[in-house]
Amino acid sequence: MSNLKRKKIDSDSYFTRCVTYIHQNPSHHGFVKDFSKWHYSSWNAFFSEKQTLLEREKVIEWFGGKEEMISAHKTSIELKFDTAEK
Repeated sequence: MSNLKRKKIDSDSYFTRCVTYIHQNPSHHGFVKDFSKWHYSSWNAFFSEKQTLLEREKVIEWFGGKEEMISAHKTSIELKFDTAEK
């Protein structure tokens, strides 16, 4: 039996959360302190000029640009810590 579960992405906000969750997951589980340093992540491919199979421009555009994408990932981390402390 597989540990893989599927869930339909049925809203814009859920898609945004899925992207940030995937990138932040290695730091959430303690593999690295800073998720952007995780070697196996697609995170750095979004900020590289190297060829990729990712829909890089579409995802960056989804967030409103590179700076906004970075900000959304940082904000999501801050919100997680804020709610954990309460």
